[in-house]
Amino acid sequence: SQSPVVQVLEPSFLSEALGRMQVSRDAELDPDLARELAVREGIPAVVVGEITPAGRGFVLTAKLVDADNGAALASQRETAADTADVLAALDRLSKSLRERIGESYLSLRADPPLARVTTASLEALKLYSEALRIFQVQGDADRGIALLEEAVRIDPGFAMAWRKLGVERRNQFQSTALVNEALTRAFDNRDRLTERERHLAAGSYYTTVTAEYSKAIAEYERMLDRDPGDAWALNNVAILYGYVRDRERAAATMERAFVADSSTWTAYTNLAIERYRGAGRVDASRDLVARAARRFPGNAAVGLWDVRFAALGGDYAEADSLLGEVAAAHRDDASAQIDAASLRAVLDAARGRLGEHRRKVREFADLVLSHGEPDDVLLAGRWLAWTRLLAAGDPAGARAALAWADGIVDIEDLPFADRAYPERAELEAFLGEPARARSLIDRFEAEADAALARVEEDEVLRARGAIALAEGDPEEAARLYARSDRGPCLICGKLGTALAWESADRADSALAAYEAYLEVRQPNRMYWDQAGLGLSLRRAAELADGLGETEKAARYYAEFVELWKDADAELQPQVEAARARLEDILRERG
Repeated sequence: SQSPVVQVLEPSFLSEALGRMQVSRDAELDPDLARELAVREGIPAVVVGEITPAGRGFVLTAKLVDADNGAALASQRETAADTADVLAALDRLSKSLRERIGESYLSLRADPPLARVTTASLEALKLYSEALRIFQVQGDADRGIALLEEAVRIDPGFAMAWRKLGVERRNQFQSTALVNEALTRAFDNRDRLTERERHLAAGSYYTTVTAEYSKAIAEYERMLDRDPGDAWALNNVAILYGYVRDRERAAATMERAFVADSSTWTAYTNLAIERYRGAGRVDASRDLVARAARRFPGNAAVGLWDVRFAALGGDYAEADSLLGEVAAAHRDDASAQIDAASLRAVLDAARGRLGEHRRKVREFADLVLSHGEPDDVLLAGRWLAWTRLLAAGDPAGARAALAWADGIVDIEDLPFADRAYPERAELEAFLGEPARARSLIDRFEAEADAALARVEEDEVLRARGAIALAEGDPEEAARLYARSDRGPCLICGKLGTALAWESADRADSALAAYEAYLEVRQPNRMYWDQAGLGLSLRRAAELADGLGETEKAARYYAEFVELWKDADAELQPQVEAARARLEDILRERG
């Protein structure tokens, strides 16, 4: 403790570290255990010593040992004539060793501390820590997920690795069944964890597996009671405040999360998302993404967020250009290629380029199938079907799109949680098959467990709304869609509400619903806009026109014409009709 380069660890520090190693907290530190503890905590070297009897005296030895490889960096030896001389010999030994440690100081190199989480396996902990670094800096989801999968293979009880695996699988929109399995494994092992880890495992489980947002919020708030600067808790609870639509707290808490820790690329993009949701300022969000790109060069995920924000600002040409740059720079990154393929498809569809949309959706389907995500092929089929139905008014084409996807992936081969019965049921009802839609919902409700039923509750409401609309009860449909408009998705029920009010001949309510759809600030809205943006602009213009609100109508007609100016030939009659009516309004207004 008299040396400026030596840290004598407190017993409480050692006790906590040993607990995370799943070793008795009062275990004696032999050299091997001390070295492993040092590696975990980012300590470059440890002092190892012994006292050996030699006749009436003693030999005292001490070594400075490299924690990683066990090599002796310095070694000293003293003798004590008898027991009365031991303390003096210790002083001499300590002094000479401190001098040698000082000489060795410049050559000492410690790796950063490994993550302070509970696992008995040093190898699994190294894999987990490397995965965190990859997720936080490089954004290479596939590589990070592979490391976590290896970590839980080595230590099947490694709760924090299971938790992170579930979170990252969810962030990559992978199989719901696999996401839930991982998060449930973490939750089931929480009793062996530290208090902070228990809250993290429970918070992730309640957020994703059971959709019990109030319980999840309580877990993170308890973490913040202990440490108000815990960046993970701040980030996660900010997202949850958004889920329960407490926008003010979400924005303020995400700002706190960024101040607490801006060392990860997601700190920048999550704050950019929150600022967009709050103020709708794409430029401010893109500034944050640009800062992230400078700090984390070569990160594909950051580049893809710049693409999204360019599209949200209506600059599709720039979004196309940026998307090409990201895809070219990350040809070997499967997740980046899949994300890029999905964005290419939906951005074309939003602009009425349905032929390109069809081609690119099929490219996306090939990629996800080769990546082991067959449920996303069915998602691609639904994208095509909705776009053919709503943008082109082509129910036969929509049915053909579903048949194409069904011919590649049999829904019965998927885990139940990946079958998306409610989403398929809503589409079937819009295609004029309410009986088929009802049978899908009945099966879902009969076979889904309580957690999945809670997660899909809003999707079931939307499917029932579509069924009511197909069966001639548009006001009930609007009521069901309005009930579903809650939780994380700000846009999901709005288009159905508008279509229901149109069917009920309630032009004023329909116009308000279309405008609500158009005004939603949801950063991933392009996945709805591929089928709904052109339709909403055109119908908002026509409804406002019919209600005598010509200034509003002109604005929507102009936006629609600009959006679809390069649409496919089959859609150009819609564009020409809108352009002609816009010109009439402008002439009438002088």
